[in-house]
Amino acid sequence: MKKLCIPAVKILTTQSGKAGISVPAAYREYYQSMLAYCIEKRGGYISITFYPPRKPRSTGKKSQNHHLNGHITQIAQFIGDDFDTVKMHIKRTAIKRGYPTRDTKLGDVVPISEADSTTEECAMLIDTAHEVADFLSLKLYEGETNEFN
Repeated sequence: MKKLCIPAVKILTTQSGKAGISVPAAYREYYQSMLAYCIEKRGGYISITFYPPRKPRSTGKKSQNHHLNGHITQIAQFIGDDFDTVKMHIKRTAIKRGYPTRDTKLGDVVPISEADSTTEECAMLIDTAHEVADFLSLKLYEGETNEFN
């Protein structure tokens, strides 16, 4: 049975202090099969990890994701390196700003994928891209109207 990760659930608390969750409709069928499996095969126990829901970075035209990847493309073209190398450099450099990391199964510490980043974390990557461009004396193109950073 695979893990079930629900991005955000509503916590319901009774007057006696018991807590429960309201599972969104899109996850209910798998949630119910997961509970049935745990009752039958794991003695009714489940593992739970709690953390505040994250506000994901924006995607699409005029989004943080578009902004960041546009800057990475410009820097890569300017220095003659590939997109993925520049992106990883920016992510690793952003760690000093507080950009989150994860441990690999091989024991390496690497920056998280920007697909898993919050709006604040993506802003760190954009600011770091600006710093890298400044270091290279590169004027970054911003947006649709020939605006430069």
